[in-house]
Amino acid sequence: MKKIFFILGALALTFGASAQLRVIGNGQVQVGNWNPSQWEISPTEPGHPFSVVSPGFQISIPIDTTTTVSVLGPNTSNLSGGSIAFGGRKDVMVQEESFNKSLAVPYGALALTGKGGIKYSSDRGPIFSYTRNSVQSSKETFTFNINVKAPAFLTTSDARYKKNVEPLESLGTMIGDLTPVSYNLDLSAGSDDSSAQKASSVNTVSDRRSFGFLAQEVREIFPELVYEDENGMLSVDYNGFIPLLVDAYKELKATVQEQQETIENLKSSQQKAKGVASINDIENDEKILLMQNRPNPFRTETEIRCVLPETVKNAFICIYDLNGRQQKRIDITTRGEVSVTVSANSLQPGMYIYSLIVDGNEADTKRMILTE
Repeated sequence: MKKIFFILGALALTFGASAQLRVIGNGQVQVGNWNPSQWEISPTEPGHPFSVVSPGFQISIPIDTTTTVSVLGPNTSNLSGGSIAFGGRKDVMVQEESFNKSLAVPYGALALTGKGGIKYSSDRGPIFSYTRNSVQSSKETFTFNINVKAPAFLTTSDARYKKNVEPLESLGTMIGDLTPVSYNLDLSAGSDDSSAQKASSVNTVSDRRSFGFLAQEVREIFPELVYEDENGMLSVDYNGFIPLLVDAYKELKATVQEQQETIENLKSSQQKAKGVASINDIENDEKILLMQNRPNPFRTETEIRCVLPETVKNAFICIYDLNGRQQKRIDITTRGEVSVTVSANSLQPGMYIYSLIVDGNEADTKRMILTE
């Protein structure tokens, strides 16, 4: 019993001479800075055995009697604003924000103050931490050593927060200079923290295979996406790759469109040079087709197949050497699917070009090889 009174006396000295320390009949300890002579104790609603009532303002404030210790604040309207400080300078505090109608501060808002930062650890090592950097604030980061899960992660991106806005110009093409890698993450690497070194392998070395980039390589190409902490360890802003990928996609799309236009122009020029609008421009959707000879290369004979619609009046296949001299002509009198055979006895070993001539126009041309 003497020990209990000694502890309560020490608490009273800790919270100052003007503070009030009350031990209620149910064993609860109340610490507060309010003057009980200005208040009355009266019954209240179920769940709150009594409340503090101000006779002048007729305000009833329920007092929670279910907790072991209640720290009452100086705000006389609702006793909010209670706080516990660690250390003589109040550098570390746990407190309830005082109700402020003009600032719309609600009841029951929890405020944590740690001027040097914050750190939370379990028996498996550090979980999260933040350490204030007194030299360079850009190196300050809130670090989690475990996976973080949430329905969504939002990044501040309103245009009103941004200045010096400039469009990207071909920066996305530089992504191809990066080397994607796979790896296992080891969070104990480079750490001088004894708690980190004592952490289990589940927390420090991940068995799950991950994919990404090496921060040292990223810094050589995109230094804006790499951050260095006070220990010299590097981190990568992977969200920063999203606009770069969009820029690379736009560059690739523009290139493909340009190439497609070039191909279409070349086709149009070639067709005009041949005097044929298109191989497929036959009435009733009939098509002229010239197939690749089979087999190719060949030694004894090869087959050339083609398709000729009934509207074709005259057709033949000409075989030329690479100097453009005609070596053989095969007239085609049938229509539909046609097959002609070329014997090796009529040609010398070498490479040849064969063309399908339809009504005086070259429909298509292919190459074939005769071996010895």
